[in-house]
Amino acid sequence: MSNKKNIIMIDDKEYNINKLSDVAKGCVNQLGDIQNQMNVAKLRLQQLEAAYSVFMGRLQGEVKEKN
Repeated sequence: MSNKKNIIMIDDKEYNINKLSDVAKGCVNQLGDIQNQMNVAKLRLQQLEAAYSVFMGRLQGEVKEKN
């Protein structure tokens, strides 16, 4: 039985990470880190969009009150 954590799919083919070259293992690690950074960036974008919406609503309320 293989440990699924040690398996990576590339072009619909399974590879055991432990059997990859050091360069390939480094690429796997880099890709994992990049994926994590992308997920963080997506969350940050959602936060910024929500904040933008809040401040736009405040601005719209302000200009309506002044007119």
